[in-house]
Amino acid sequence: MITDKAITYIDRQKHAAPNKPFFLYYAPGATHSPHQVEKQWSDKYKGKFDDGWDAYRDKVIANQKKLGLIPSDAKLTIRDSYVPAWNTLSPDEKKLYAQFMEIYAGYLEYTDYEVSRIVNHLKSINQLDNTIFYIVLGDNGASKEGSSIGLIDESFRKLSDPKIKEESLKSNLAKTNLLGTPAATKENYPHGWALAANTPFRNLKQDAHSEGGTRNPLIIYYPKGIKTPGIRNQYGHVIDILPTTLETVGIKAPEKIRGIAQDSIQGTSLAYSYADAKAPSRHKIQHYYIFGSRSLYKDGWKASAPHHPDYIDITQNDALSKKDEPSNFDNDVWELYNLNTDFNERVDLAKKYPEKLKELQAEFDNQAKKNNLYPLIDWQDVLRQRIHKKNK
Repeated sequence: MITDKAITYIDRQKHAAPNKPFFLYYAPGATHSPHQVEKQWSDKYKGKFDDGWDAYRDKVIANQKKLGLIPSDAKLTIRDSYVPAWNTLSPDEKKLYAQFMEIYAGYLEYTDYEVSRIVNHLKSINQLDNTIFYIVLGDNGASKEGSSIGLIDESFRKLSDPKIKEESLKSNLAKTNLLGTPAATKENYPHGWALAANTPFRNLKQDAHSEGGTRNPLIIYYPKGIKTPGIRNQYGHVIDILPTTLETVGIKAPEKIRGIAQDSIQGTSLAYSYADAKAPSRHKIQHYYIFGSRSLYKDGWKASAPHHPDYIDITQNDALSKKDEPSNFDNDVWELYNLNTDFNERVDLAKKYPEKLKELQAEFDNQAKKNNLYPLIDWQDVLRQRIHKKNK
């Protein structure tokens, strides 16, 4: 449906004003949860993931090197502690988890097909080479919301309780017929496949301290302006898309809209990399933050602070009495990485270069103040607020 509307929109624009440029923001829900797709797509992947997430990570990093997407000497990060080794799982777990990934893969291919419909339509009306594509793949890293055992039609439960985890796993095993269907209202794959989807990085979505929670591919298609297509490794951020677009099409952002003065545009145009694949990065500094986890990138160095407060179960009436203390961010342990030589954060250099870490911590504080990031808030604070409202 969304693709049909996109094509109709393009046709209407071209019919109304054939020589006027159009702008289309096309944002399919895929592959965000719930993962739902016709069997004709997911059935293509039957048995493709039976070897499990450990074997899959090995295959992916090898292919990434072959394609030149990552350094040839890159090494895979150690499997995150919350993900069990595939060979330790029961046969029922392996079968269930492989099916989760089959559906995700089918969902991804279906999405790719829908994008191709727009591409082919532009080609059919002789507008493909006159159109600039920006394709951002990912949602801040692969999702951790699927829990350790995956979700089907129930919300996340406190799986740290072995009894609850066992009950939830039995429930999932009894509902495999719902996978991929509209009845699977919460469907999402387990942590193991999320980590595999983030290869070669560690950690997942919501982990703002890690490349696994912040780094996504960007595809720019513009044959008129990009004469030497290929891979670009300059540092960029989503805020760079607007200034890149403005420079590429040769227009200036309006200073006022309907008489209202506009704020300054943040970000750095990436258009400089069109002609020079080896040009030095111009986006020099960037901060990241979500739910207490945070990081600061500066000239290839990165300081990061994981933040994992105790989980509050909002369903428990005594949660406030147990956890009615403000979140403490001062106890977070900062890490330091040199992405120029260690792009997927395998070696923490915090103890080796303490002065560099202090420099980046101070810069994070500057960026936080400049961008009104304070006060920091984590999930514990959010849930506490919900409990207060619930108990009123």
